[in-house]
Amino acid sequence: MATREFRPLTPPDLPAYAGDSWRPTAIAVCGDTVVVADGYGASLVHYFRGSEHLLTLNGSDTGTDFQCPHDIAILDDQRLVVADRGNHRLVSFRLDGTYLGTFTDPLVRSPAGLAVRDGRLIVADVERAVLAVDLDRGRVEEIVAYPAEPKQPGWPNLDRGGETVRPDLAVGVLNSPHSVAVGVDGSLYVTEFVIGGREIRLVPAGPEN
Repeated sequence: MATREFRPLTPPDLPAYAGDSWRPTAIAVCGDTVVVADGYGASLVHYFRGSEHLLTLNGSDTGTDFQCPHDIAILDDQRLVVADRGNHRLVSFRLDGTYLGTFTDPLVRSPAGLAVRDGRLIVADVERAVLAVDLDRGRVEEIVAYPAEPKQPGWPNLDRGGETVRPDLAVGVLNSPHSVAVGVDGSLYVTEFVIGGREIRLVPAGPEN
């Protein structure tokens, strides 16, 4: 039986990590390049090769520093896309760190999870929608639309008499999409950010009869 050796990626030696601020939220790999998004820590994105730190992105090339770069994805053309959740945007870079562009749209409110399906970016937006984004054409399609009703007190959970509890979750209505993955048949698997979690499979619609 092969022996597994655990080699943790450690935060680079930067002033941002003088305290307890290393709280990565996502990782992506392309060849020998490993990219880590420290979304809940210093709001930085780091490139590594093996355990060697190569460079750090803070979003300043866009004119605005990252604010919770919650997830990252690498497209087929080797673009790195950052879900800059706190700034309500998607930011693209080459794998050498060169800034390519920023995508914003009224439907992109709080991008939390990213996946790639058929060359398009799938976005789990924690504000209660799942979106398909064509960055090249600047188009957004709602796969599951934002619900019309307002959020309940204590969202994403429920404040019931001063106690935070799991909300009543309705079939067909999203509450707080936090992460997304694509199945081999094109299905989307979505997790939600509630007490106890919720996992949903969105199956592609078949041909009309």
